[in-house]
Amino acid sequence: MDRLYKKNFFLLFYFVFIGFFAIFFLYTKHTVGNDSSISEWIINYKGGFTRRGLAGEISFFFATLLNTSLRLIIFIFQSFFHLFYLILFFFFIKDVKKRFIFNLAFFSPIFLLFPIADIESLGRKETIIFVFYLLLLFLSNIKLKSYFSNIYVFFIFPIVFLIWEPVIFFFPYIIFILFIKNYSKNYLKLYIKIFFLSFPSLLVFFLVIYFPLSTDGWKTMCSSLEINFNQNCYMSAALLESKKGILAQFIGNIPDYKINHLLRYLFIFLVGFFPLLIILFNSYLKKKYFFYFYLNKPIVIFIFLNIFVPIFFLSLFDWGRGINIFYSFNLLTLIFCIKNKIIFVNFNKINLFFMIKKINPVIVNLFFFIYIFSWNIKTTIREDIGSFPIWRIPYKFYKLFLM
Repeated sequence: MDRLYKKNFFLLFYFVFIGFFAIFFLYTKHTVGNDSSISEWIINYKGGFTRRGLAGEISFFFATLLNTSLRLIIFIFQSFFHLFYLILFFFFIKDVKKRFIFNLAFFSPIFLLFPIADIESLGRKETIIFVFYLLLLFLSNIKLKSYFSNIYVFFIFPIVFLIWEPVIFFFPYIIFILFIKNYSKNYLKLYIKIFFLSFPSLLVFFLVIYFPLSTDGWKTMCSSLEINFNQNCYMSAALLESKKGILAQFIGNIPDYKINHLLRYLFIFLVGFFPLLIILFNSYLKKKYFFYFYLNKPIVIFIFLNIFVPIFFLSLFDWGRGINIFYSFNLLTLIFCIKNKIIFVNFNKINLFFMIKKINPVIVNLFFFIYIFSWNIKTTIREDIGSFPIWRIPYKFYKLFLM
């Protein structure tokens, strides 16, 4: 058994650990009346076209067809997408050489472990977005023709905006992938092509934003849920009525932006993104894709990719989820660039920085364990940092299942 197999075996064990507890916690909370993830999934089109309604409409259809509980159907969909995401990610990275810095990035507590450590965020729709994005990255492999990714973005990706429209803040990642796959020194032709491929997604986004659900439509939607499934409109479903306009998404969160909250999340960003920052600062591009040399620095490119992320956080109360989404897009894109030889990493400099060969392996493993298992972030901006999820997750299982 070689080292790579051993590392993949450990990674597979970690994914099984995450998957098992994800399914268990999704099942235990799918009947909870005030669960926030369910409230997002019950939004549907029974009162007319509305944002985030597609997943709920499909769930409504199958629950009616099968004459079963809407919450049970939602649980099945949540479980499927979470497991599918884990499987896709495992195959996405299984052939990546498991260096120390990559292990820190893959096992970061703000990544896959986050929704398991704080189950308030488990089962949210961003998991579907990660699945769609990972499929795009698979189709954009350097060995495949560009028309696979182009067709996917043009015809399939608009569906994403019907499920979770805040993906618009991360749309620069989609443009970046299209740019790489269709790269040509004829920039005008390239930009026109990217705009054409992106247009359906952008059109759907503007339709979702500028045609909010009316008050009567919202009441009709809620009545259909009450009549068919004895389900009330609450939390995310209720916000369709109370936060219709774009400005309402921002104004309501202002009272929660306190200096201690901002400092806490600055600390979370620096610690959680530490492996990615180390990689980006010690890497270079294969060739010049842009007009000026300084734009070819990977760290500069990723800054541009995240240009709308601050606006995303201003619209969000769940900053823990925001950090997880922010990190996930960055990590997936970086690994894609490394796998496809778009970005090269200077591992010698990174090893010198960590002094890998000079430090006792026991100390290195201890640092690794403390970094990934001693802390976790919470869902909302008001909550403090959690501790020792490696203990609290099994203990929560013990309390819910065995007690």
